[in-house]
Amino acid sequence: LNSKGVTSIYIDNCAQQFIQYSAMQPGPVLEIGAAYGTVSLAALRAGATVIANDIEAEHLTILYNHTPEEIRSRLTLLPGPFPEVLQ
Repeated sequence: LNSKGVTSIYIDNCAQQFIQYSAMQPGPVLEIGAAYGTVSLAALRAGATVIANDIEAEHLTILYNHTPEEIRSRLTLLPGPFPEVLQ
């Protein structure tokens, strides 16, 4: 939406490792530059608690709308530029 980068629905090996790691963590994990949330959603479905960050708030709204209601409680949206948004 903001022409700041690219996104994909393909989950590569690195993303798959992040998903597996995320599912084993007792606390939340942070996906920086989540875009439309393909990886965040997969991690949520695997059992993770996810903080999804993207500079474009509308990307995160799309992620939220695609997240099944029964797992939304494990999703936190963090719009804004990283790392400034954490301050």
